Amino acid sequence: MPGKAKGAKLGSGVLLKNDSTHLYSAFLSPKKFHSDNSLISSHGFLNFNEETNEYQLSNKEKLIESNFSGNFTGLNTKTCVVRAEGKINLGNEKLGQVNFTNYGEIKHLPKSDSVIIQGALAVDFFLDEKMWTHMLENILGNPKLASVDNTRPIYGKAIREMAGKEIGDKLVAQLNLYGAFKKVPKEVRHNIMFSDMNMKWNQKTKSFISIGDLGIGIIDKKQVNKYVKGYVQLKRRKTRESLAIYIEVEEDLWYYFEYSSGVMRVISSQEDFNAIITELKPDKREAKGERSQGPYSFMLGTERSKRKFLTAVKI
Repeated sequence: MPGKAKGAKLGSGVLLKNDSTHLYSAFLSPKKFHSDNSLISSHGFLNFNEETNEYQLSNKEKLIESNFSGNFTGLNTKTCVVRAEGKINLGNEKLGQVNFTNYGEIKHLPKSDSVIIQGALAVDFFLDEKMWTHMLENILGNPKLASVDNTRPIYGKAIREMAGKEIGDKLVAQLNLYGAFKKVPKEVRHNIMFSDMNMKWNQKTKSFISIGDLGIGIIDKKQVNKYVKGYVQLKRRKTRESLAIYIEVEEDLWYYFEYSSGVMRVISSQEDFNAIITELKPDKREAKGERSQGPYSFMLGTERSKRKFLTAVKI
């Protein structure tokens, strides 16, 4: 191919250009730039599935049985849609001590040049235990909130990615039988685990933004399994990234988290929640992490920042 150097590195999956200007997909074809980041990529064995009209690339077990863990990439020969399953890296390397992990399916639709993500999202960051309890009690105490369907196949695949095939199968069996875990196992324990999360890439804001209501599966080791209104946004920048989470339990009961450059700003409509933050001494609002992760602390945010965020994501 003219203009391509010999030995060019091939990509299979969905990739983000290093300067965050756009997303594109590849299937055993060269990356546009060597430094471009893979949101998800796969390797292993190549197969053609006549039923789905797809060239498929993954480990041998997953090609035979899709419930096996591991990354998968498929190219539809009729629609040219590239879809991938597994652990999705949205580029959260610059979030320091905030851990942000996606599991599920990502599709690149060439006709609209859009990227859609479906699955589960796990977020971990340090807050005072009373703050997690406050959120948990208000969500579980609201009978108007709709329940999450934990028997969805895409959630089962996410659980297997988190816990591995053997433990994952047992956990998925519990979900299918009871609609919930008997007890939240350590393999899927997170500060917030969104069990039903859809996201899209917004080219204008250079960010991933959630679509629709947020299905919350777990908060701080406790099961929730409820839908709430809200938004999650991960902004991409060359030197830093920022994360915002807005959770609305009801119109006058909400929580807002905004993280950037080592500081998590948190505010709620509930004054007793905000008081937990203001009454803590500074050293109780800091987390000691690895030196390479940089500093982390949380502080009281502003309602103005929340309003500004909601105005921006609703455009």
